[in-house]
Amino acid sequence: MPWRNYVINNTLDINVIHSFFEEHVLKGYDFQGEKHDFWECVYVIKGEIYATGDGQVYSLSDDDIIFHKPLEFHKLSAANTDADIFVFTFSSESTFMDFFKNKVFHLMPGQKNTIYELINFAREKNQNVNFDEITREFRYIEKNKDNNIYMQIVTSYIKLLFFSLFDKSIKVTADDNFEANILKTVVDYMNNNINKNISTKEIARYANVSLATLKRIFNKYVGISIHQYFLKLKINSATELLKSGASVNETALKLNFCSQAYFSKAFFRETGKHPSSVKKG
Repeated sequence: MPWRNYVINNTLDINVIHSFFEEHVLKGYDFQGEKHDFWECVYVIKGEIYATGDGQVYSLSDDDIIFHKPLEFHKLSAANTDADIFVFTFSSESTFMDFFKNKVFHLMPGQKNTIYELINFAREKNQNVNFDEITREFRYIEKNKDNNIYMQIVTSYIKLLFFSLFDKSIKVTADDNFEANILKTVVDYMNNNINKNISTKEIARYANVSLATLKRIFNKYVGISIHQYFLKLKINSATELLKSGASVNETALKLNFCSQAYFSKAFFRETGKHPSSVKKG
């Protein structure tokens, strides 16, 4: 019988794992917002948390998982109870990951089994590790970072979960209340006016709320000032422009920075890189 060749294309590559850990967070926990140039997944093992990303607010509970894409500013806080969460961050250049941008899912039984197999595997392989000696984010990775088999098994579980979610999933919708809707309205307005310089008063006026109310909402769900958040959006947009081939000066002008020098300084402060180092993809 003639044999056939069935070519398998590698749909998903996970090149680097940056952090991998569990954490018990107390009621009232409020994690300072952050952004980075890699993916982050937060899975709720038990309890309730608020997660914010791209101007959307999500109330997450048992077996919900949120995906934060690269350069997305996001924030996490505990709701009305303690919570147990599982977090992992990673880099991937695969276009397959586009499916997960701005997505939140509730895991079905088989998907839940996959992530618990991953968690239990990590627990077992790190049961003799003194976590007091390791920074929280690296608890399940630091002692095994040179163990290629361990790393391959971890990424295999992650890939299996992602393929399962791509095949069939239950999506979680963003919160629909006054504060969440105001935040989304404001972030959409900022994105639609990314090439302008708009004041916080103008933003509050557009959202039809007082400046004090807007500042309170940003402090609660974002954790930084309105001006700082708008600057981060501009820097994200600048990164995309630079990657598409725009010059530093063209990018500064397009995004209405007062000068190329100020743009370069702001870009370096936010990213740790000089804009001239961002190459066309």
